[in-house]
Amino acid sequence: MNKHLQITTALITLACSEAIHAQADSTNAAAAPATNASPATNTAVAPVTNAPQNQATNSIQSPSTNVTVSPSTNTATVPSTPVVQNLLTNGNFAQDLTGWIVGQPGGTPVEGKIIKAEVVADSTQKSGKVLRLTDENPGGGIAVWQDAPCTAGVTYVVTVNSQSTASEKKGVGYLMLTFIGQDNKEMICKTPEEKLANSKAVNFTLPGEGFKENSGEIVAPAGATKARIRCAAGSGSVGVVDVAEVKLVPKAP
Repeated sequence: MNKHLQITTALITLACSEAIHAQADSTNAAAAPATNASPATNTAVAPVTNAPQNQATNSIQSPSTNVTVSPSTNTATVPSTPVVQNLLTNGNFAQDLTGWIVGQPGGTPVEGKIIKAEVVADSTQKSGKVLRLTDENPGGGIAVWQDAPCTAGVTYVVTVNSQSTASEKKGVGYLMLTFIGQDNKEMICKTPEEKLANSKAVNFTLPGEGFKENSGEIVAPAGATKARIRCAAGSGSVGVVDVAEVKLVPKAP
């Protein structure tokens, strides 16, 4: 009987031990998934925190910065070019002698000596033409002129682009600017003071120098209503003067 009791006691002890082990396995199996729940935590946090904030920042700030700054900067830096208009009519002789008055040859005529003013073709000039003043008479001369409106007290710049040929290396002619008063007469230029105040001479280019611009400036005197521009050949030397263009403009402030 004692032997049977021992066997029974051993069986009971084994059964209890297996039950305890089974319960422990069940506890571990249930606890493991709960402990490794970190993926669920990471998955839920990362999308919510990063995605909405970055998208909102980029869509609002970037477009407004590019649109408002660039156009205003480019528009403000566009330069403007002032336009200065020649006060003379047909200053480049493209329309022959339109707007110009041709004077009578001066001095005593000499047979076979030419004194004349004409417009001839010249392909080197923008207009394709030049005014040609020919003076073969040492005691003579020829001139063309025109008047342009002016305002007393304003400074004017006169420019002549010319070339000349002569038997001697000295000036064949000149451009003279004088003024017309309210009485429609040319202002007096007899004394040195009057000449300085009421007229301005600009020499034509010397022989052998080709076409070149020469210029001068003068303030229109009180009472002046018109400026008279005169291109004249014949100053003690014979030769030919080609005038490509004459300009009269107010001086820029």
